[in-house]
Order: sequence, then structure tokens, then C-alpha cells
Amino acid sequence: MITSISFGYDAWIVLLDTDTVARIVEAYPFEERDGYQPYVLMASDPASLGDLMTLQGDLDADVERIELGDGVLYWEVERGQTLHSVFGKATGKKKYKATTTNRNLRTLRKVLG
Repeated sequence: MITSISFGYDAWIVLLDTDTVARIVEAYPFEERDGYQPYVLMASDPASLGDLMTLQGDLDADVERIELGDGVLYWEVERGQTLHSVFGKATGKKKYKATTTNRNLRTLRKVLG
């Protein structure tokens, strides 16, 4: 049985198959460090990833770093700074909400497991 639920707002998703998610997780480019969160930003519109990559020169390397992957953007940010960092604030802008979704790398591993 399929049930329809309404929450009173539009929601968008980026849907990927299991093999694609596994490839994305395997390609994570940064060595994971204590005190930092590993994220993957996925997009239904690749142009939004290119747009976000232009922020790379504005980032404080002690707080966060990004790298473009195959159809995704990898992001590492100091724990506690996700919503306050330059990149975190940018991804929260309305123009990216309809085309991107951000997931913690650890969550993606659990989904695959």
C-alpha cells in the first residue's frame, strides 16, 4: 500500500542507485580526521556543483576543504562548523535547495552496509 503524506512544503531528492553510491563513497578524496565531518554533496544539476566550487579560494583550510568528484562535491568541515562555515552557509541558499542534497559519508556507509 502506498500512502501519500503532506507536510506543507516542497521537498526534492537526488536519487542514486546503490552501485553509484558505493563508487562515490570509495572515491572520498580526504583522509578522515578526528574532529571533522566528511560530507558528500550530490546534485541533480551538475552546474550547481561547479558554481559551489568557485568558493574554494574563499575557504579557511583549517576549517573546511572541498573537492569536485564524479558528479558530486566532497566536503570536509570541522565538527560544529557545518552551518557556520563559508561553504555550509552557501549550500543553505535557496538556489541550491532544489538541486542538491548533502549526506555524511558515515551515513552513506551505513546505508550501503
